[in-house]
Amino acid sequence: MKAFCKETGRRYESARVQIHAVKNKAGDIVGFNRSVAQKAVWSNRKTKVNESKFTERLTDFNLGQKDLINHWSIQRNLNKSYIGKETMKYIVDHPEINIELAYHVDNPDKLYGKQWKDNICIYASDTKTIEKTAETLIHEITHHRYDIGGSQWSECVCRAQELKHKYRRNTLTADELRSIIKEIKELYTELPWR
Repeated sequence: MKAFCKETGRRYESARVQIHAVKNKAGDIVGFNRSVAQKAVWSNRKTKVNESKFTERLTDFNLGQKDLINHWSIQRNLNKSYIGKETMKYIVDHPEINIELAYHVDNPDKLYGKQWKDNICIYASDTKTIEKTAETLIHEITHHRYDIGGSQWSECVCRAQELKHKYRRNTLTADELRSIIKEIKELYTELPWR
């Protein structure tokens, strides 16, 4: 550190490289020690391994175009809620799922995403934002996770999971649930309720 500061013309501040130890009433040193440091290191490594496993599960179909919606930005967004973290864990734990982020491809049905068997396609050019892409991934994973689809009820369940992530909550209010039902009944008139 001293050599680096000397080479770059910066001032060496010893307070920034010291570990502060505090003694309790019994005279024992408490706080940050090697044990705590190693727990932090291993926890960080475990998190990075799980995060990389998640991003490895996503594939791109984009005909060479670059886009702001990338695997790491989706992961950062999913990490903001319990349902997002749960979705990432489900994806990592189920290697049979194939997830494709499609950019600049034909989407005649104007869907944000679709799920069929173990395949999920997210139309990232249509979701347009990282937030909507993450919500759509949650929606489609919910279809797979509970093996539900083809009804207004299943669309309501998936939409509720999206909103839990969006609002960063684990529950929705009665008004929010009624609003979801109304929205889904208007959007999916061709589907039966159950």
